[in-house]
Amino acid sequence: MSVRSPTHTRGVALLSVLLIVAIVSALVYHLLERHSLVIAQTQQTLAGDQALSYALGAEAYARQMLVEDWTNPESRAFDALTEAWAQPLQPFEVDQGHLELWIEDLEGPAHKLFVGGLNFATSNERLRELFAAAGVQPELADAWKDWVDPDADVTGFGAEDGEYLLAEPPYRTANQRASDVSELMWLKELDNDTYAKLAPVVAALPDGKLRINVNTANAPTLTSISQRLPLTRAEALVESPREFMSLEAATAEIPELADAGDVVAVRSSYFEIHARAEIGGKRADLTSIVYRDAESGRITLLERNLGTRFESRFVPADEDAS
Repeated sequence: MSVRSPTHTRGVALLSVLLIVAIVSALVYHLLERHSLVIAQTQQTLAGDQALSYALGAEAYARQMLVEDWTNPESRAFDALTEAWAQPLQPFEVDQGHLELWIEDLEGPAHKLFVGGLNFATSNERLRELFAAAGVQPELADAWKDWVDPDADVTGFGAEDGEYLLAEPPYRTANQRASDVSELMWLKELDNDTYAKLAPVVAALPDGKLRINVNTANAPTLTSISQRLPLTRAEALVESPREFMSLEAATAEIPELADAGDVVAVRSSYFEIHARAEIGGKRADLTSIVYRDAESGRITLLERNLGTRFESRFVPADEDAS
């Protein structure tokens, strides 16, 4: 019968201890690694939530600016690009990041054209002119009219269910007002390049009336609503500040718009708010469409989009110098 020596016993015990220490160390390392990952994920989530909260706060601030513009008796009668709400705020620093905000008038600048739910019985010809001003085939206005109108009658170069049902896969026309500009993609013969031209310059709004704010409209838009107004004259007009307080005052200075009195306005009801927040490396881009009631000044949120990324309007000083 063999008897193990004390040295052998101590060696086995030491190996057992070392093995236990190695296992415990591996477990601790694994736990620490997972803990670090959880912390990083939590930090990213919190930064994303914080960025979104800042963007929503910027939206609330923009809405307050529009309310204050309406509250001021001197600015209630008109909306112009010279007013405070129309001036992009310089990006300002916030905790661990920065925030940017600007407001656009959907009834005037940036070629924003009403395409959702127009009264096509009287406005389809103007819609053709507006499409042409955007640099696309004016015949697409016929296809758009057929897409949103409730009847099954084909208009000019348009198309109704009979043609769309031949597509693969087949589909039908909406036969109702558009809820989003992306519905343009369903039109026949509209390719990606054409959509890229139209998407930034049109707005699908619930209002069925075409209105262009003469105080904020750019030159091509002004020209498109009146064939009597040449582009050179329109460009000269938009280079100077416009603060017409009534339709009569606008047409008195721009008599070429007298025949477009049914679509010309001097104040706006629909605005698009852009907020861009970047916190801790996480970014939130928020685009909101709001309606401001002309009688009460009440702001109603119509749409909030978190899926559209846009770049800053401001170029850093060093990049601008280069």
